[in-house]
Amino acid sequence: MGVNTYICYDENSPNAILIDPSFDTDIILMKIESLNLNVTDILLTHGHFDHIYNIDILKNKTGAATWAHTAEKPVITETKNNASENYGKQPFKVFPDNFFDEGEYNFAGINVRVIHTPGHTQGSSCFLFEKHNTLITGDTLFRAGIGRTDLATGNHSQLVNSIRNKLLVLPNNTTVLPGHGDQTTIEFEKSNNPYL
Repeated sequence: MGVNTYICYDENSPNAILIDPSFDTDIILMKIESLNLNVTDILLTHGHFDHIYNIDILKNKTGAATWAHTAEKPVITETKNNASENYGKQPFKVFPDNFFDEGEYNFAGINVRVIHTPGHTQGSSCFLFEKHNTLITGDTLFRAGIGRTDLATGNHSQLVNSIRNKLLVLPNNTTVLPGHGDQTTIEFEKSNNPYL
């Protein structure tokens, strides 16, 4: 499915965060092992099947706590809403251990600003690592694209508003790491994204 998985860690600590780990579980686990990391938290940008596939395996292997936005509960816990009923090999649900809201958090000793960006789904969220000027956007914002809004709880105008009012206000040189495809910057999206 081409889902981008991110492993976030401080080189001075063995603890790490996984963001949207899904397919290629063996590769993800081998990478964690090769870096000698201890994954404490798994953060989910949203609850669609392609971003939560094999979460239970990764949780069991790492012992990490899973997190999603409070508003994402109706998507992630229902097979029809998370689209595994229509697109997956077999319908499945995920029940996160914890839920976050918009605000400042510390996961694995790393400061993360959760930015709630409803539109792709109602609980879609982006993760800003201000220290590194890096934003992980899931399926909210892509390089020259935006997320689809035709699945459960999606809303096109809400998505565009979220991007314009919450993401494009960030510094131009902010690196954007999307849920699919290549990285970009806020500056590039302001000038080149045809949906904005």
